[in-house]
Amino acid sequence: IDISRSCQNPPTQPKLASYPRNNENRSFTAKWYDGRPWLEYSIKTDTAYCYHCRHFGAPSSSSNKKPQTDAFVNNGFQNWKKALDKSKGFDRHLQSNGHILAPSNYAIYQQREQTQHNVIQVLDKSRTEQIRRNRERLIKIASALLLCARQTIAIRGHDESER
Repeated sequence: IDISRSCQNPPTQPKLASYPRNNENRSFTAKWYDGRPWLEYSIKTDTAYCYHCRHFGAPSSSSNKKPQTDAFVNNGFQNWKKALDKSKGFDRHLQSNGHILAPSNYAIYQQREQTQHNVIQVLDKSRTEQIRRNRERLIKIASALLLCARQTIAIRGHDESER
């Protein structure tokens, strides 16, 4: 399949001079991408998919699966005649329960990608902070030792046990 394989890839929106025509002499149109950043098109299968629902939609159970959402997630949408029809095409998919949550999940994902790092980076940041605090403590200890050395004060422990 020539559409995005993971959520780390952007939606695949190829702009071709002409798209394959079906038996009704209808085809996908690149203008349909305008205002639909979620729309993906597969050249190999001549079908359209919903990027948000494929990667960020809730997993559907067999009893909850609706054909409209399934077309944009698994099988691909190919009914070009009804693509702009409010009751059957892209607009109906936008109103579907499956699609309503997916864009917000995508927005949350993007926000986390920008603000959070992977576990190694977070651990490395805390390790770097620990090193900085330890250096500050060592500087204080070293300055106390230098003061004692300048004053010729002995530095040794005191054991109060009788020996």
